[in-house]
Amino acid sequence: MMNDMSMSCLSEFCCFSKACDRELAKWLWSTLIQLDLNKLKEQFNAHRVRYDHKKFLPSGISPMEAMARHQEFGATDCLVPVNIELIQHLKEALGGEELLRFVDTEFAAHCESVYDSLGSPLVTFVNAWEVFSEMLPHVFEDTD
Repeated sequence: MMNDMSMSCLSEFCCFSKACDRELAKWLWSTLIQLDLNKLKEQFNAHRVRYDHKKFLPSGISPMEAMARHQEFGATDCLVPVNIELIQHLKEALGGEELLRFVDTEFAAHCESVYDSLGSPLVTFVNAWEVFSEMLPHVFEDTD
């Protein structure tokens, strides 16, 4: 829950009563969070687990390596084969890619264009509001 001080700090950057500000925030934050989740997934799957001869499961290698080389460790591939076409059909029946979007594709493309025009600055949780405030006037320069 935001207190008066955090709301006043936030109001220096934007006015979320404007739908356009909310749309840019949704695009920027969803993009940042997805990039961070992708990075976390890669780090976790690639990190090497410390070797421990007492462990029943493979150690001294990464989870990705253990999955790829499961036979070397006497493990069984228990992954269930999935019909990708069926999954894509189900996904489309539920709304397709739009279910995974926080803003429409046209607006996302416009935001990406503005972001690129600013030199594609690295966005982090530390500087996200700076990037937001840099982008805001460019994203909506024709809508005011």
